[in-house]
Amino acid sequence: MTHRITTPGPFCDTLMAKYLRDHHADHPEIADHEIARHLGYDRDSVVAALRDGQVKLPLDKAASLAEVLKADPIAVTRLALEQFGLLRDDTLGRFFDRMATANEQVLLDAYRKAVEGADYPLSPETIEDITALIGSAYRRSANARQGHLEALAE
Repeated sequence: MTHRITTPGPFCDTLMAKYLRDHHADHPEIADHEIARHLGYDRDSVVAALRDGQVKLPLDKAASLAEVLKADPIAVTRLALEQFGLLRDDTLGRFFDRMATANEQVLLDAYRKAVEGADYPLSPETIEDITALIGSAYRRSANARQGHLEALAE
């Protein structure tokens, strides 16, 4: 029997813990024991501890976690680095800010196509408009995904 940690831990507000909680809700078919084994742990409770923010994901486990969750390894590595406060460092922060996940690359490619190769500075208003557009599209996508999950549960 697996002991389920229910008390939020000191890292429960990190992006990694939030991501793991969201992923768990969206993909209940990926069992904790499967994730734990893939990460090299014998106990399922380690995954619950990560999700609850009781512990941080060791940096050397980020690629394995991305693999078992079928997630982008750059995105998962960013989340792991954020847990340790390493993205605040100028060197790592600048390095990872320039790396794009597969989804971010889609947006970058769309931008490049839209501006036909031009590289002019964007005004603050334009950045706000683009941010609002992406946010709206993301929320539509998330709502559609949630509706699909609810339909599957019925």
